Amino acid sequence: MATSSSSPTVSIRLMTYMHEEFIDSAMDGIMMQQYDGHIEVVVGDDFSTDNTLKIIKSYADTDRIKIKILERSKGDGYWQKRQQLGRLYNFANIIENCTGDYIALLDGDDYWTDPLKLQKQVDFLKKNTHFVISGHDAYVVDENNNQIDSLRINESNDVDYTEHQLKCGAFLLSLSIVYRNVIKTFPKEFFEVNNGDTFLIALLGEHGKGKFLSTIRPASYRIHSESIWSSRSEFERRYNRMILFHGLYSYFHAQKDHEMSIYYNKQLEDFLVSLLSYPRNDEKYDRKKYMHVAKIYFNHLKPYRSWILSKYMLRNISYFLIKR
Repeated sequence: MATSSSSPTVSIRLMTYMHEEFIDSAMDGIMMQQYDGHIEVVVGDDFSTDNTLKIIKSYADTDRIKIKILERSKGDGYWQKRQQLGRLYNFANIIENCTGDYIALLDGDDYWTDPLKLQKQVDFLKKNTHFVISGHDAYVVDENNNQIDSLRINESNDVDYTEHQLKCGAFLLSLSIVYRNVIKTFPKEFFEVNNGDTFLIALLGEHGKGKFLSTIRPASYRIHSESIWSSRSEFERRYNRMILFHGLYSYFHAQKDHEMSIYYNKQLEDFLVSLLSYPRNDEKYDRKKYMHVAKIYFNHLKPYRSWILSKYMLRNISYFLIKR
């Protein structure tokens, strides 16, 4: 049943940066959506110098789909806050400009393949008011759309996620997510992490349950040379997970959520110890990040806990202190 108003019921948060090679696939997946309501595509481009925006502008609005490109220029208010808060300000700023009842996430190098994706996810959330978020599966593809890995989740049945599982950062793929527009502002801890989608999932756990829908055709998650996550070393990935857990611990501690504070404190400890034990002769070892890890370790843990540092970890710390 079509909506009687032209106000969007779904906002698509399209986040782009230097995606001219891939953005047409993302836009085609959006424009093919068969949805009985109105859609706004909110485009936040983080100062691409290629033809990403030119390609997006070549797509015309339809009766159901309106494309809204956020106006940005170097030196303006967005640019200044971007310098202050970092890369995730783009993530948050696009969402803050979404006016739909539901928000779908998509990056400019990924794309959807199911024309009924939005319809199925919104229908589910409308019928199940105690659920706040839904997701589905995706294949991994390369620059040329060749499948290079199996399904990321590979569930043949629908799966429920409790509020607690969401707050623990349940694994839902960013490009698959549709959620209720209940997060109006982001806490300061959000901008201190690199994994914005996981932090968002944890925040949504304060508002309801999650659903994995197996009936939606898998989307395509692209890995290429410029992919933010896939291009990182194992040390960098562990480091970013540690930063995420530190941010989530700080957030839930400030919210006086004792259960989640304990959970993320344990996750943080484990990753701190893992990073401090990382072989220093590894070519991907980052000395600056290592010293940051050591600082967080000693500042975060109570003094009486410092004995858990092994001789090997102390030797690593001493080595980098001497080399500074």
